[in-house]
Amino acid sequence: MNHTLINNAGILAYQGSVSGLKAFDGLLSTVDANQSIDNILLDTDLAWKMSKTEIAAVNPDGISDPSISEKHSGVWATHELTGETQFTESIVGRESFTFTQNREVIEQLWQLVNAGLLVPTFAGSIDRHTKAFMHFHAGDAYEIDGDPHQKGFIATWAHDGSGALNFRPMVHRLFCLNQVPMGRFYQGSAPAVISIKHTKAATWKMATVARQIAESLDQMEAYDRFMGQAIERLITGKQFNQFVERLIPIDPKIADKPEHLLSTGEKRSRTIAENKRAAVRDIYMHSATQSNLFGTAAGAYHAAVEAFDHRFTGNRGRRLLLGQDEAFKATAADLALAL
Repeated sequence: MNHTLINNAGILAYQGSVSGLKAFDGLLSTVDANQSIDNILLDTDLAWKMSKTEIAAVNPDGISDPSISEKHSGVWATHELTGETQFTESIVGRESFTFTQNREVIEQLWQLVNAGLLVPTFAGSIDRHTKAFMHFHAGDAYEIDGDPHQKGFIATWAHDGSGALNFRPMVHRLFCLNQVPMGRFYQGSAPAVISIKHTKAATWKMATVARQIAESLDQMEAYDRFMGQAIERLITGKQFNQFVERLIPIDPKIADKPEHLLSTGEKRSRTIAENKRAAVRDIYMHSATQSNLFGTAAGAYHAAVEAFDHRFTGNRGRRLLLGQDEAFKATAADLALAL
């Protein structure tokens, strides 16, 4: 199950983010509310069922029969349509452990879709099928001082059932599809990430999840207030440079050190930081996606977010498709408001 990333024509923003860079293992496809579960599973390559098998341990003497582990089982994946079976690297413990299959997860998610709470956009899996995901819009697109946004959620779950089903609330800035996670802006009693454990005893309570989704949408207004303040806050070029330098610091011991005196590690560290700073500055100064925000704290913030989402190196698959790595964006928000 080693797939090459397929960029669907409906997800051009992600195509530009990964093309020409280190590929990540995965497959994604657009989906819509009218598709059947069967077609979604096939289009996104999630039509795999998981099962366990006992693992034999080789005996040290090499003569007697191998023993069977009582604590662990290996995981097999069987394609629902073709019957193809492959052994995965996943190992799970606890004899009471049962799998929550991709079909079961999507069937539960479709209760929220049919209720009109969520609109599916695309789905798939990455990292050799170990992590599955589906993106949703929630509500209509809207504007903050003329800047278009869309609220939504990213649902992620472990393909082999070893984790939980998580909903991460997100706001997308539509000019550039910047993803703004709600961890930094969240206020109130609902968790920033809604989580449903995948265990034998777990009960799927979609009514509870629906209430949490509604509360999450209300909590996203904290981001709207932040953007309203940041757009009104005018900044100078000097302030923007201070923002970039504080957001992406360079150790003072190596910042001005002559090149020939730097160790290999120091050179690499400084080069990485300088390249990140250059990416943020380039987007702020030259990208059409930030032209309407130029000269504001909001422009500085979203230049940093866009650089992080689309230009910084690292595991972009997890960053873009799973909504992970929130710390950088949270720091950028704090620094933008401090300008």
